[in-house]
Amino acid sequence: MNLLLFETQKGDAFPIGERDSDGNQEVRKNSGRIGQLKKIIHETYRKLFNKLPYHERLCTQLRNSSELRVMHSPGVDPSEAHRRLDHFMKLSISKHTLWTWINGIVAIPGIFLTPIPGPNVFFFYPAARSLGHYLARKGARRTLMLDTIHFQEEPLIDEVQNDLKMDPEKVSAALSELEQRYNLFDLDKLLKRLNKDERE
Repeated sequence: MNLLLFETQKGDAFPIGERDSDGNQEVRKNSGRIGQLKKIIHETYRKLFNKLPYHERLCTQLRNSSELRVMHSPGVDPSEAHRRLDHFMKLSISKHTLWTWINGIVAIPGIFLTPIPGPNVFFFYPAARSLGHYLARKGARRTLMLDTIHFQEEPLIDEVQNDLKMDPEKVSAALSELEQRYNLFDLDKLLKRLNKDERE
């Protein structure tokens, strides 16, 4: 999988990954009441998936990666790029562990409403969010344990980040080239959000 390592003004990693062919997890066939509950939780999660925060979806996608190619700025040493990526993943693990538990605990009272006909949003929504955070945590942990991470300089990362600050109109050609070269999606939108988050 290709991963581009952009950075915030503070020097923190802002990874952007290649397009996910299938961000959703397969649901095993389960029978019985518990199996039906699991199926509905997974279906709810699938419906929510495209509305989840980008980095949660990215970490979820990383759980299926056996090899990672990380493109970084030429001004960043590969060992520093690795350190930044590890730091991002460790923060993600902490965040998603916390929210897995919070959403899981919030879902518990809703279990008692499951026998009542109709959609039980008090159980299935927090249960699906708990599943989402669990899968994102799993992806971040897997990334930290990968032996096959290759770091490579990509000058277009600097070009895009500099143009976004100095001349946003000029950046479209470099953005398009990065999207095609590394199978990226919505790069312009993601980087605009990065700049917006930094200004706030």
